Amino acid sequence: MKNIGKMMVIAVDLMGSDFSYEVLLEGVIKFLESNNQNVKFILVGTKAATMSPKALSLKENYPDILDFKTVDHYIKMSDDPTEFAQNYDNYSVAVCAELVAKKEADLLFSAGNTGATVLESIRKIGFENGNSIAPILCLLPGRNQNLIAMTDAGSFANREVRAEDLVDFAVLGNDFLLEKFNQKSLRIGLLNVGTEVCKGKIAHREANRLLAAEFPNFVGNVEPDIFFKDQCDLVVTDGFTGNIVLKLLEEMKKDQKNSYESVGAAFLLGLKGKVAIAHGKSNFLAIANGLKICLKYYN
Repeated sequence: MKNIGKMMVIAVDLMGSDFSYEVLLEGVIKFLESNNQNVKFILVGTKAATMSPKALSLKENYPDILDFKTVDHYIKMSDDPTEFAQNYDNYSVAVCAELVAKKEADLLFSAGNTGATVLESIRKIGFENGNSIAPILCLLPGRNQNLIAMTDAGSFANREVRAEDLVDFAVLGNDFLLEKFNQKSLRIGLLNVGTEVCKGKIAHREANRLLAAEFPNFVGNVEPDIFFKDQCDLVVTDGFTGNIVLKLLEEMKKDQKNSYESVGAAFLLGLKGKVAIAHGKSNFLAIANGLKICLKYYN
């Protein structure tokens, strides 16, 4: 449901990406140059970020739709999220998650440590409707300018996946896409090493059976070349494989017109609040487009 007439408030984690907070600020500036209707920002970062020349310029040019929160700490890509969270609470992505949890913001946007974003979103925002899983769904540029969705793209990259997890990924991804894309049905495929039902690990073979029973439009096992065809709308996979596929496709398509920069953000599903995750290597254009995607599908 669209928030007609209501300002959408986005809490942006300025810290922790592969590049400087300057890229996040430049992305916000690029976004605001053409999309400053019905959106406000709370930009969260260290004093170096919130008092930087670009931040001060933003404050001056957009005083009514920008707020800044200064924090003492932020998590780097190389930091372990669990260990870091045990030592620090007032760090940038945790503060963003808290803003969403308290309904002071509608959406968390981060290009920082994915593990920390997932951890703090689950801890502070919480699961929705009894969910116990929060996969990442990404939209990948496909054939003929169509988008192909994939989940999980890395939320659960460090654990073994169960058949039931893969079914939950499919259910959450299907529900999200049916609502946001206003479609009646989706073609769902299970990423595997072959199309035969006997292929894959035990979890994948069992998931194939469960998905076939759950979804009338389940197309069965699909191989990686599915991303270059127009035969599937949602690809379901474990987070480890999904994250590798995502990075490979990004590298292959980065010089093409329909590169990952044109989408810019993925979505963390299954939570009480909205969370968008950008790639750590995002440039300012990818950040701006990621914010546009959030406004399009979440506002």
